[in-house]
Amino acid sequence: MFLIEDTDATTLESLAAKATVATRADPQQDDLPLVSASFRLPANTPAIALVWTARPLDSDRAGAALTLDARDAVGRGEFEPGRYAVRAVGAEGVEFSARVEIVPGQDNRFELTRAQD
Repeated sequence: MFLIEDTDATTLESLAAKATVATRADPQQDDLPLVSASFRLPANTPAIALVWTARPLDSDRAGAALTLDARDAVGRGEFEPGRYAVRAVGAEGVEFSARVEIVPGQDNRFELTRAQD
């Protein structure tokens, strides 16, 4: 008669713990790399102080507008890829705007147009 002894002490709990560790994602794995983009006013626009904002239009990122680092004729920023409504507002309600799509690997330079009064 042969006796076979099972020396594997694997339990359901230890297998579940190993599976959890093996399938746990890196918290940053879904972060998209930021993309540089710049926005400028039309040529021959008089120099005025501006406040620049970019509001995400895609439903998964829709929310508060981002303030761009600029106060003059060119606004710049780092963005997740996607669609944005960009505005530059100056004194006395002068406003420029554009809807843009920022795409990795492309020339993300855009020109705004003056909003109608």
